[in-house]
Amino acid sequence: MNKILVLAFLTVPLITLQSCSSTVENPHENVKQTVLQCNNCHSATASTSATQNTPLLGGMDEQYLMEQLDNFRVDKRGAGSVSAATQEMSRQVKALQDDELRYIANYYAALPTVDSTETVAGDINNGKALYATNCKGCHSSAIGRFFTDSPKISHLKGPYIFEQLTLFAADKRNFNVENKHKNKMVEVSKLFNSKELSDITAYIKSK
Repeated sequence: MNKILVLAFLTVPLITLQSCSSTVENPHENVKQTVLQCNNCHSATASTSATQNTPLLGGMDEQYLMEQLDNFRVDKRGAGSVSAATQEMSRQVKALQDDELRYIANYYAALPTVDSTETVAGDINNGKALYATNCKGCHSSAIGRFFTDSPKISHLKGPYIFEQLTLFAADKRNFNVENKHKNKMVEVSKLFNSKELSDITAYIKSK
């Protein structure tokens, strides 16, 4: 009888301890605070000075977001950037585990897409012609995006789109996992000078 009481006495605290340990170690509880920091730049209501060249992530494909987070983690994106916001992005991502990154990607993928009206100066007609020849097949339709794993970009901020095109053209935005479609993005971006990239961006934001 005494042995049974002792066993019960030891078991209750053990169960309680395991329960507390599970709560403390749950990465999703900790990463929620990180998401709040992410929203300072990436949400539709973000108002910090660093948000002009940061994307609105709501509604973007979860797998695409995971790939970009991984690119930041291995310095395929953001390496050597002089932007304080980009440096902070790299620092944050490198401190997170795979399941935490997945939580963040899932969180933003579940949000509605918000269209930005911010654009850049450019020749829309010239941009339309360049876009039709070089970009339309991958970015303009759900089918094209599906077969090439290309993201929808028309809702993004104009300054951000232009910056990313410039980074691709300068070999400063790369991929941890490459394929022919991703490599083509780099190759196509290099075909244009800065004005032409502005024209393409201006057209994208005019649609």
